[in-house]
Amino acid sequence: MGRTIPSFRIATVLEEKERDNFRKYLIINNSNKNYDKKIFKEMFSIANSYNSACSNAGNPIRIHPIMMSIILHHYKMLKERELEDDHDNDKDDDINDYYNKIQFNSIKTRTRKMV
Repeated sequence: MGRTIPSFRIATVLEEKERDNFRKYLIINNSNKNYDKKIFKEMFSIANSYNSACSNAGNPIRIHPIMMSIILHHYKMLKERELEDDHDNDKDDDINDYYNKIQFNSIKTRTRKMV
């Protein structure tokens, strides 16, 4: 019989433990001693949100679907920020259009008074 394949949740934990040497030697930020280490742990926890997709990927190299889930998560965050910025710019454009209209109307009124 073959070996039992662990669930991807367990595989993610094992993969994170294999990266402990990397985390151990992360540069320590002066303002917060363990900031980089906390961020690294938080980054790996992102993969837990995508465990079902990772387990169905069928990739024998565990780190690949983990990294893909992290990349996907960050890409989604970037797109959301981009949409927020576009929405904010639209508001700015509306305000600018409003002020331009007011200025145009005031100029139009002044020229009528002059004539």
